Amino acid sequence: MSAPLIFVHGWGLSPAFWAGLAAHMPGREHIFVDLGFTGGCADSEKAFLVRPVRGLYVTHSLGTLWALKHCAGEMSALAAINGFACFESFASRAALRGMKRHLVRDPAAQMVDFYRQAGVTVSGAASLCQERLLEGLDWLEQEDERETLRQSSCPVLSLAGAQDRILPEELMRREWAGFPLHMHEEGGHALPQTHPGWCAAHIEALIKALEAAS
Repeated sequence: MSAPLIFVHGWGLSPAFWAGLAAHMPGREHIFVDLGFTGGCADSEKAFLVRPVRGLYVTHSLGTLWALKHCAGEMSALAAINGFACFESFASRAALRGMKRHLVRDPAAQMVDFYRQAGVTVSGAASLCQERLLEGLDWLEQEDERETLRQSSCPVLSLAGAQDRILPEELMRREWAGFPLHMHEEGGHALPQTHPGWCAAHIEALIKALEAAS
Protein backbone atom coordinates (compact mmCIF):
# COMPACT_ATOMS: atom_id res chain seq x y z
CA MET A 1 0.00 0.00 0.00
CA SER A 2 1.64 3.21 -1.16
CA ALA A 3 -0.74 5.63 0.56
CA PRO A 4 0.81 7.51 3.49
CA LEU A 5 -0.01 7.00 7.13
CA ILE A 6 -1.55 10.21 8.46
CA PHE A 7 -1.32 10.52 12.24
CA VAL A 8 -3.72 12.75 14.18
CA HIS A 9 -3.10 13.07 17.93
CA GLY A 10 -5.60 13.72 20.71
CA TRP A 11 -6.40 16.57 23.07
CA GLY A 12 -3.48 18.14 24.91
CA LEU A 13 -0.91 16.19 22.91
CA SER A 14 1.38 16.81 19.95
CA PRO A 15 2.85 14.81 17.05
CA ALA A 16 5.61 13.68 19.44
CA PHE A 17 3.02 11.33 20.96
CA TRP A 18 3.37 9.12 17.87
CA ALA A 19 7.13 8.59 18.05
CA GLY A 20 6.99 5.04 19.42
CA LEU A 21 4.31 3.79 17.04
CA ALA A 22 5.89 5.44 13.99
CA ALA A 23 9.19 3.76 14.85
CA HIS A 24 7.42 0.39 14.64
CA MET A 25 6.24 1.18 11.11
CA PRO A 26 9.35 2.12 9.11
CA GLY A 27 9.45 2.16 5.35
CA ARG A 28 6.14 4.00 4.99
CA GLU A 29 5.48 7.68 4.47
CA HIS A 30 4.39 9.35 7.71
CA ILE A 31 2.44 12.61 7.89
CA PHE A 32 1.77 14.17 11.29
CA VAL A 33 -1.06 16.63 11.79
CA ASP A 34 -0.43 19.09 14.64
CA LEU A 35 -3.67 20.32 16.22
CA GLY A 36 -1.78 23.08 18.00
CA PHE A 37 -2.39 22.27 21.66
CA THR A 38 1.29 22.65 22.55
CA GLY A 39 4.34 24.40 21.15
CA GLY A 40 3.04 27.94 20.96
CA CYS A 41 -0.24 27.44 19.10
CA ALA A 42 1.16 25.87 15.93
CA ASP A 43 -0.97 26.38 12.85
CA SER A 44 -0.16 23.28 10.81
CA GLU A 45 -3.71 21.95 11.11
CA LYS A 46 -5.04 24.83 9.01
CA ALA A 47 -2.31 24.32 6.43
CA PHE A 48 -3.18 20.62 6.23
CA LEU A 49 -6.88 21.36 5.72
CA VAL A 50 -6.13 23.57 2.71
CA ARG A 51 -5.28 20.36 0.89
CA PRO A 52 -6.13 17.22 2.90
CA VAL A 53 -4.08 14.17 1.98
CA ARG A 54 -5.60 10.84 1.03
CA GLY A 55 -4.24 7.96 3.05
CA LEU A 56 -4.69 5.66 6.01
CA TYR A 57 -5.61 7.84 8.97
CA VAL A 58 -4.19 6.68 12.30
CA THR A 59 -5.96 8.64 15.00
CA HIS A 60 -5.97 8.89 18.78
CA SER A 61 -8.84 10.00 21.02
CA LEU A 62 -10.09 13.46 19.93
CA GLY A 63 -7.99 13.08 16.77
CA THR A 64 -10.52 10.50 15.58
CA LEU A 65 -13.41 12.95 15.91
CA TRP A 66 -11.35 15.67 14.20
CA ALA A 67 -10.38 13.43 11.28
CA LEU A 68 -13.95 12.23 10.74
CA LYS A 69 -15.18 15.83 10.68
CA HIS A 70 -12.53 17.21 8.34
CA CYS A 71 -11.02 14.34 6.34
CA ALA A 72 -13.56 11.51 6.01
CA GLY A 73 -13.58 11.85 2.24
CA GLU A 74 -9.80 11.39 2.08
CA MET A 75 -9.63 8.21 4.17
CA SER A 76 -8.52 5.08 2.36
CA ALA A 77 -8.90 3.48 5.80
CA LEU A 78 -9.21 4.53 9.44
CA ALA A 79 -7.32 3.03 12.37
CA ALA A 80 -8.82 4.66 15.47
CA ILE A 81 -6.84 4.10 18.68
CA ASN A 82 -8.63 4.99 21.92
CA GLY A 83 -10.93 6.89 19.58
CA PHE A 84 -14.55 7.97 19.27
CA ALA A 85 -16.92 9.67 16.86
CA CYS A 86 -18.79 11.48 19.65
CA PHE A 87 -17.67 12.12 23.23
CA GLU A 88 -21.06 12.63 24.89
CA SER A 89 -21.28 9.02 26.11
CA PHE A 90 -17.96 9.33 27.95
CA ALA A 91 -18.22 12.61 29.86
CA SER A 92 -20.96 15.02 30.84
CA ARG A 93 -21.09 18.62 29.69
CA ALA A 94 -20.67 19.62 33.33
CA ALA A 95 -17.41 17.67 33.56
CA LEU A 96 -16.06 19.27 30.39
CA ARG A 97 -17.02 22.73 31.58
CA GLY A 98 -15.28 22.00 34.87
CA MET A 99 -12.14 21.18 32.90
CA LYS A 100 -12.49 24.50 31.07
CA ARG A 101 -12.70 26.43 34.33
CA HIS A 102 -9.67 24.60 35.72
CA LEU A 103 -7.79 25.20 32.47
CA VAL A 104 -8.45 28.93 32.72
CA ARG A 105 -7.44 29.13 36.39
CA ASP A 106 -4.38 26.91 36.28
CA PRO A 107 -3.50 25.45 32.86
CA ALA A 108 -0.44 23.53 34.06
CA ALA A 109 -2.31 21.84 36.90
CA GLN A 110 -5.20 20.88 34.62
CA MET A 111 -2.86 19.29 32.12
CA VAL A 112 -0.94 17.39 34.82
CA ASP A 113 -4.27 15.99 36.03
CA PHE A 114 -5.26 15.02 32.50
CA TYR A 115 -1.94 13.39 31.64
CA ARG A 116 -2.10 11.39 34.86
CA GLN A 117 -5.62 10.17 34.18
CA ALA A 118 -4.77 9.33 30.58
CA GLY A 119 -1.55 7.56 31.51
CA VAL A 120 0.36 9.72 29.04
CA THR A 121 4.05 10.53 29.36
CA VAL A 122 4.94 14.00 28.13
CA SER A 123 8.65 14.72 27.82
CA GLY A 124 9.87 18.11 28.96
CA ALA A 125 7.77 21.13 29.82
CA ALA A 126 5.83 21.69 26.63
CA SER A 127 4.40 25.17 26.18
CA LEU A 128 0.62 25.13 26.16
CA CYS A 129 -1.79 26.96 23.89
CA GLN A 130 -4.63 27.69 26.30
CA GLU A 131 -6.90 29.11 23.61
CA ARG A 132 -6.54 26.01 21.46
CA LEU A 133 -7.01 23.66 24.42
CA LEU A 134 -10.27 25.41 25.26
CA GLU A 135 -11.34 25.09 21.63
CA GLY A 136 -10.58 21.38 21.77
CA LEU A 137 -12.85 21.01 24.80
CA ASP A 138 -15.56 22.74 22.77
CA TRP A 139 -15.13 20.08 20.09
CA LEU A 140 -15.53 17.35 22.69
CA GLU A 141 -18.69 18.97 24.00
CA GLN A 142 -20.33 19.90 20.70
CA GLU A 143 -19.20 17.70 17.82
CA ASP A 144 -20.91 14.46 16.76
CA GLU A 145 -19.55 12.54 13.78
CA ARG A 146 -21.34 9.23 14.39
CA GLU A 147 -23.34 9.56 11.20
CA THR A 148 -20.16 10.31 9.25
CA LEU A 149 -18.65 7.11 10.64
CA ARG A 150 -21.76 5.07 9.80
CA GLN A 151 -21.86 6.43 6.25
CA SER A 152 -18.15 5.94 5.60
CA SER A 153 -17.28 3.32 3.02
CA CYS A 154 -13.63 3.01 4.02
CA PRO A 155 -12.33 0.09 6.12
CA VAL A 156 -12.33 0.90 9.83
CA LEU A 157 -10.29 -0.59 12.67
CA SER A 158 -10.70 0.34 16.33
CA LEU A 159 -8.12 -0.39 19.03
CA ALA A 160 -8.97 0.15 22.69
CA GLY A 161 -7.71 -0.57 26.20
CA ALA A 162 -9.72 -2.40 28.83
CA GLN A 163 -8.05 -0.26 31.52
CA ASP A 164 -8.84 3.07 29.84
CA ARG A 165 -10.03 5.43 32.57
CA ILE A 166 -11.40 7.94 30.06
CA LEU A 167 -13.08 5.56 27.60
CA PRO A 168 -14.34 2.54 29.62
CA GLU A 169 -14.50 -0.82 27.86
CA GLU A 170 -18.28 -1.21 28.04
CA LEU A 171 -18.88 2.20 26.50
CA MET A 172 -16.24 1.61 23.82
CA ARG A 173 -17.92 -1.62 22.77
CA ARG A 174 -21.13 0.35 22.26
CA GLU A 175 -19.31 3.18 20.48
CA TRP A 176 -17.74 0.79 17.97
CA ALA A 177 -20.60 -1.70 17.60
CA GLY A 178 -20.60 -2.98 14.02
CA PHE A 179 -16.90 -2.25 13.47
CA PRO A 180 -13.83 -4.44 14.12
CA LEU A 181 -12.70 -3.69 17.68
CA HIS A 182 -9.58 -5.12 19.32
CA MET A 183 -9.29 -4.69 23.08
CA HIS A 184 -5.94 -4.80 24.88
CA GLU A 185 -6.73 -6.22 28.31
CA GLU A 186 -3.90 -4.36 30.05
CA GLY A 187 -3.92 -1.19 27.97
CA GLY A 188 -5.23 2.23 28.95
CA HIS A 189 -5.83 5.48 27.10
CA ALA A 190 -2.32 5.87 25.71
CA LEU A 191 -2.01 2.69 23.63
CA PRO A 192 0.20 4.24 20.90
CA GLN A 193 2.68 5.18 23.62
CA THR A 194 2.39 2.21 26.00
CA HIS A 195 1.79 -0.61 23.50
CA PRO A 196 3.12 0.65 20.14
CA GLY A 197 4.08 -2.79 18.86
CA TRP A 198 0.58 -4.15 19.46
CA CYS A 199 -0.96 -1.17 17.68
CA ALA A 200 1.48 -1.44 14.78
CA ALA A 201 0.75 -5.16 14.31
CA HIS A 202 -2.97 -4.50 13.95
CA ILE A 203 -2.43 -1.59 11.57
CA GLU A 204 -0.03 -3.64 9.44
CA ALA A 205 -2.64 -6.42 9.29
CA LEU A 206 -5.17 -3.87 8.04
CA ILE A 207 -2.72 -2.64 5.41
CA LYS A 208 -2.04 -6.20 4.21
CA ALA A 209 -5.78 -6.88 3.95
CA LEU A 210 -6.22 -3.73 1.88
CA GLU A 211 -3.31 -4.69 -0.38
CA ALA A 212 -4.73 -8.18 -0.87
CA ALA A 213 -8.12 -6.76 -1.81
CA SER A 214 -6.75 -4.23 -4.30
